[in-house]
Amino acid sequence: MSGGNLDPLILVNFLYAVFNLVRDGLTYLFKTLLGDSFTPYGEVLTLLITLTTIYVLLEASTAFRRVLRLILAISWAIFIVSFLVKNLY
Repeated sequence: MSGGNLDPLILVNFLYAVFNLVRDGLTYLFKTLLGDSFTPYGEVLTLLITLTTIYVLLEASTAFRRVLRLILAISWAIFIVSFLVKNLY
């Protein structure tokens, strides 16, 4: 890097590494917390974890953040309700 210029490839690789780190961390957390219950909800949780990771990485973008916040809130609420209904009844 000469003159303080940031190579776009380095930035993309850094963001990709952070994205994978956060996503893998959240996946591990939910597998640990939910145990055997993670398997039936794996696909939904993968989508929610990916969306949550994107939300965390795009925290500075207010327009997209508002839309994604609403989608995430609804998605998490539906997931929690379906998880509780399945495990309580």
